[in-house]
Amino acid sequence: MNKSPQKYVFARYSILAVILALICLGVACCRKMHESSPRDQDLVEFFHSNKAALTVLAKLLNEDESRLSYLTLKSLPESGLPPERQAEYVRMLKSLNHDVVLRQGVQKTSIILVQGNNRSPFSVSKALMHMPPAYRKGCTIVSSLDDLKVVSAEGVYVVPIEDDWYVAVQR
Repeated sequence: MNKSPQKYVFARYSILAVILALICLGVACCRKMHESSPRDQDLVEFFHSNKAALTVLAKLLNEDESRLSYLTLKSLPESGLPPERQAEYVRMLKSLNHDVVLRQGVQKTSIILVQGNNRSPFSVSKALMHMPPAYRKGCTIVSSLDDLKVVSAEGVYVVPIEDDWYVAVQR
C-alpha cells in the first residue's frame, strides 16, 4: 500500500480549489444581493414622488391589519376585503406605476416593497417602512443601507426619511 506524495499534493490542491470556488461563489452572491437591492436614494426619491399614495396605503393597511398581512394587485381579489375597499387599494397601487407588495409588519408597521424587490432569493431586501414612534424601540438607526455590511446581525435596520417613514432592512 504505497501512496505517492503526488496524490497528497493533488488532493490538497483539489481541496484548496474547492474552498476558493466556494469563496468566489459567496462573494458573487453578496455582490448580486447588493446589486439587486435598490439604493437608499432611489427609495427616498420614490417615497417623495409618491408620498400621498404611500401614506394612504399605510393608513389602509393599518385599518385592515386584522384582515390581511400581505397584498399585491394579483392577490387582492382573494383578500376577502369588500369591493369598495379593494377599489381603494387598486387605485393607490396603480398610481405608483411600480410593482409593489404591501405587508403588515408587527406592531402597526407598514412595509412597502417596491419594484418587485420581494422576489429576491436573499434574506435581506430593502423596503419603505411606515412606523409610528412608539414602535421604533427595537430598530437600529443607520445612515445608509447601501453598504450591507451594516446589517451584521439579526434585527431591523432603518434609515430615516421623514416623520414616520424609513428605508428599512430586516435580517
